[in-house]
Amino acid sequence: MTSQTVNGTALGFGYDLDGLLTGAGALTLTLDTQNGHLNGTTLGAMTDSYSYDTDGLFATYTAKFSGNSLYAESVLRDAIGRQNVDIDPGTGDVSHDGETIGNVGDEVGDTGGER
Repeated sequence: MTSQTVNGTALGFGYDLDGLLTGAGALTLTLDTQNGHLNGTTLGAMTDSYSYDTDGLFATYTAKFSGNSLYAESVLRDAIGRQNVDIDPGTGDVSHDGETIGNVGDEVGDTGGER
């Protein structure tokens, strides 16, 4: 599909030579030419980026507006690639299975109670 009309407004789509989406209207998607992984997107002043580990698994995500960081996330994995914990660099909160289990600033043994 090269375009879609919604409520009378046409939205164009762009694709690379492999048929992977590279644009939708004003949204630009940047793909890794070697493996097709999404490296980032741009929509006006909003940008985000993704990185992957040596096994090709998702490792980090960052979102920025006009160059100012809005959000960042890192994923740690165990030896066989399972997601172990998430660390929110903005707050330092450490979570496992979606539950906050502490903060990178906590002392060893601190369970992340009241702050």
